[in-house]
Amino acid sequence: MKKTLKQFRKLLFFSGVFNIVLALPLVFPVVYEKYFHLLWTINQFFGLGGKELIPPEEGINALLINTAGIDLVLIGVTYIPHLAEGTFRNIPLRERVYQA
Repeated sequence: MKKTLKQFRKLLFFSGVFNIVLALPLVFPVVYEKYFHLLWTINQFFGLGGKELIPPEEGINALLINTAGIDLVLIGVTYIPHLAEGTFRNIPLRERVYQA
């Protein structure tokens, strides 16, 4: 059980860092345009096809991208138990529940 819990915490840590790193450029209005271009360049390098990402020029669409970036970064922070101040450590384990 402890091995599974350790693996789960490692997965949470990786998922949190992944969300933070990939979503942080979406938070800033000027940076996400360059980030879209970077993603398109990587896409072309690997030959994945598809259409080029075009950053929106309308204010509301840009705001939605920034809001999504903020949300993903905050979700990533909650996935990292050390940054979330032990939130996931308070989850009762099955063995603790059945001992009572």
